[in-house]
Amino acid sequence: MAEKYKETAAITPEEAAEIERILSVLPGGASSRKKTDETPASSQDLDASSDFQDVSDTAGEIQDITSMVKIEDEPEPSFNFQDQDEFAASDAFPETESDTFSGIDDSAFGSEETVSDALPDIDFGGETDSGEPSFGFDETTASVEAPSGAGKFQSLKDKIASKFKKKIDTSTAEGQIESLLEDEPEAVDDQDISKDIFVGGEDSFADSSSDFSLDDQFSQEESSSEELPSFEDAASFDDLGGVSLDGSADFSGPDLSDIDIGGKADVQTADIDELPEIDFSSSFDETSASSGDISFGSDEVSAGETFSGMDSGIDNIDAIDDVVRNQAPEMNSRGYIPAPETDEDALDLTVHEMRKLKNALKLMSFGLMKAVKDAIVNDKLSKDDTSELVNMILDGAREDDVQAYLEEKLGIVIDTSSDSLQRRRIYAREEYTQEGRERQKILLKRTRNMSIAGLMVIVLGVLGYQYVYKPFMAKRLINKGVELIRKNNDPKTEDYAKAEELFREVDAKYKKDYLYGYNSYGRAYFDKKEYDRSIDKLNRGYKIAEKDNFIEYDILNNLGYFYSKVPARYFNELKPHLKRYYYEITKPIDKVDTQLDVALDFYRKANNKNPDDITSLYGIGNAYFYQGQFLKARKYFEDIIAKAPDSPIGYSGLMNLFIERDAFAETIDLYVKMRDKDLLPEVPSPLLAKAAWYVMSKKADEKNNVRIDFGIQSPRLKDSEDNPFPVVADILKALKKRDANYPPLYLQYAKLAILQRNPKLAENYLFTALEHAESKNEKYFGALALLGEFYYMTKDPVKSYKYLRAAESAYQTQPEFTYEEFYKETESIGKTYALEGNLFYYFFDKIKLEQTDLDSLESEDVDRLEDKMENYSIAQNKYQKALDNQYESSELHYNLGRIYYMNRLYEDALSQWMNLYDDFARSPELMFSLGNVFLRLNNLDSAKAQYTKVISVFELDADRIKKVDNRATSHIKVYETLAASYNNLGAVYQLQNNEAKSSLAYWKSIEYAQKLGTESEYSRVNLGRSFKQRTEEVQPLINDNIPYSLEIYREDMRI
Repeated sequence: MAEKYKETAAITPEEAAEIERILSVLPGGASSRKKTDETPASSQDLDASSDFQDVSDTAGEIQDITSMVKIEDEPEPSFNFQDQDEFAASDAFPETESDTFSGIDDSAFGSEETVSDALPDIDFGGETDSGEPSFGFDETTASVEAPSGAGKFQSLKDKIASKFKKKIDTSTAEGQIESLLEDEPEAVDDQDISKDIFVGGEDSFADSSSDFSLDDQFSQEESSSEELPSFEDAASFDDLGGVSLDGSADFSGPDLSDIDIGGKADVQTADIDELPEIDFSSSFDETSASSGDISFGSDEVSAGETFSGMDSGIDNIDAIDDVVRNQAPEMNSRGYIPAPETDEDALDLTVHEMRKLKNALKLMSFGLMKAVKDAIVNDKLSKDDTSELVNMILDGAREDDVQAYLEEKLGIVIDTSSDSLQRRRIYAREEYTQEGRERQKILLKRTRNMSIAGLMVIVLGVLGYQYVYKPFMAKRLINKGVELIRKNNDPKTEDYAKAEELFREVDAKYKKDYLYGYNSYGRAYFDKKEYDRSIDKLNRGYKIAEKDNFIEYDILNNLGYFYSKVPARYFNELKPHLKRYYYEITKPIDKVDTQLDVALDFYRKANNKNPDDITSLYGIGNAYFYQGQFLKARKYFEDIIAKAPDSPIGYSGLMNLFIERDAFAETIDLYVKMRDKDLLPEVPSPLLAKAAWYVMSKKADEKNNVRIDFGIQSPRLKDSEDNPFPVVADILKALKKRDANYPPLYLQYAKLAILQRNPKLAENYLFTALEHAESKNEKYFGALALLGEFYYMTKDPVKSYKYLRAAESAYQTQPEFTYEEFYKETESIGKTYALEGNLFYYFFDKIKLEQTDLDSLESEDVDRLEDKMENYSIAQNKYQKALDNQYESSELHYNLGRIYYMNRLYEDALSQWMNLYDDFARSPELMFSLGNVFLRLNNLDSAKAQYTKVISVFELDADRIKKVDNRATSHIKVYETLAASYNNLGAVYQLQNNEAKSSLAYWKSIEYAQKLGTESEYSRVNLGRSFKQRTEEVQPLINDNIPYSLEIYREDMRI
């Protein structure tokens, strides 16, 4: 091999001197042994590209090397790339050949750290500390065992060069696109590199060539280094005689294992200027070196294939020299290849955009992808057009738009007709990559989970519709129908028809044979006293429940309730049908002769279905209560208390019994027991409100005194005025604890505040009650009525009439809570009408109905008599409505009688005043009115009797008056009543032709009038006319100035 070198190459003296200088720094060289005491030169980086070019620079170097070593069949030279840490810790290189190159790992490439001057610095690229380009090796990661022969040294360099393949310049647009679209597979991981690469025999290089690629190691730094001369453009390796990278290469140089590599102190370095420029690039024939088939459309991908077809000698050293001179890049003063200048036409794309562009091109049709690649790589478009094309692809433009753009710019027609026949690259399909398979697993898992979730949603939807939505809608419509039934509209049949339509809708669409509907409608019709409709619903529900053996036994309790409270006359109508209704299948427990027997039978059947059900026992007690058998009812309630001493049910029934029977002492005793057991908050809210109202009614007056009448002394039960208000406050406190939003709670608070003479607090409570009712879209009649009464008491007729009219409207549709058991309506619609009548009666000359709104009053003085009488007429109608709604009061009777009297309806007036006997004793002046109506009806004896009573009472009062005060109301009432009564009594005597008594009566009338400083004009006229001879009979004048009301004697005394 050496002979061939000598024959085919010659070197100049300068080249020989350069080789001598290189050998002088290698351990074991002649020159090195002569200069062991010289200071090592400063370390310089040896760029890989210059390494490859300078190795084959001259043939003289090879001749000089062959003269120094014996060229025989020697073992292959070896490299040792030790781990960085291992290298830093060692003072010398391994001396055994078996360790050579065994330390290749991740730290062998790309490190940027520097180590001390242990070795001649070799730079294979990468990024140095100075920022200049390199290929990935640094001082810490490469050590070179110098060959002892030129052939071996040349072979070693050639083997290193064989690991490099064509580099792609990514600093240009063409390079970026080509880099993105190359079909080579990814480089193997460094962990897959065999640890015995370059080691052990002739086949080491050949076997490892497909597994080791420096190109992949350098790819990370590729964009910052200048492009190497392409191996494909270099001279053929046929010219490199004696150098082959295949397994059959003949290495006949000296044994490199004999080279002695001393310690760190013995290693010398050479300046970069002292090294020859060596170029390997010209030694590669592009036909013999394969770096992988770089193709945009091929299906086959190969990378890292071995270089083949190399010769065993260098035939043309001059050609290599030309390559060195013409192609070697210039180096700066530090030995680095300067960074390439930026191509102004290069596309400015980020890594993310390049990746996105590559993925987008993979997904294009084959013909279009090929046309895009050709247009960009071969610069067929201007820079702006290329940029616009890339932006279209990155923005996700449609393939048709991209194709149209290219065809317009290039003036060609892109053929995509054969795309369906083209084979796609397998690695371009996502499912054939590891990441794609993982993503598919995730998507499959998500799909499975979503399918399960979707199925569950469907199942839950069906179940929800069947068992949630349909029952909800059924109950909602039933409640709406119940609301229609409970309305007080007249006529009611229209509301009943709508309610029945809703019932049929529930039965057809939502829940057939819905027992809740039958129970609710039956109870609602019963409360409206529609007994036919009620029993029809309950009987239908009974037949449905009977089929299921009364699993739902609420229908039994409701039937028991019906028969315990229905009027006796209606029960007698039903009695002949009882067997057909109830006892054809299910026989009665006991005889059912009476109404009570039927009610008890249903309650007992319900109790048999659930013996622990206290509700049925309570129903039995209530059945006895409603039928007037109070002792039996009390026994059942007490039995419930004994059976369930901590249950409020028995106590509730017993308390209701005591209230209804007006047993105040027993009520207070039971209240104390419940208070001590802390059971009051568990009592139904309507019963607590009812109890508060009942105890409140026992306030101290001429009829009641809890201290005297009931012996109540505890301050916890009465206040200083002997009123049981502490008990009322405690009951209301329990009610508030139970249900703070219960409107009747605040109604009872307002009533208590009125009794305690705190009107402002009462007003606030009433508005609170209205707010809680309105929060449920309900209008609370009781609160509106009491608020109207409150403003009546405070002499505000306009506001009073407003709320009284609102109460009238609210009464037509009562809130749902008013239908609960124990509920007691403490206000009445009759009283509301009576108060409205009082407004027009007492304020007849101060108010006037608005013509546009009959629910509003105008506050103005009424002067015309017609308008005043119109107000009296309105009052008369209101009073009559009050009576029609079973409301009666002495005030109402007297006022209405007076209106009738003024309208000369004397019999109607008499019928009203005949209800005032208890009031005559308290207000004797009222007997004067009664005497007048008898007189007008020509009942002279009755009239005389009433006048005589009045006179006897008031003359006693007059005798007690020592000095008459004509401004004192009591004096005016006494003397004016005496004067009027004597005048009318004289008229009676005159009509009876009793002249003496008649004249005496008239004079007494004049006398009492004079004591007030007035004149009895009626008596003087009558005295002048009486018992004179006349052709026609003259009727005496009757004084019709009857008292204005029970509390107001005269009209002008209203204020």
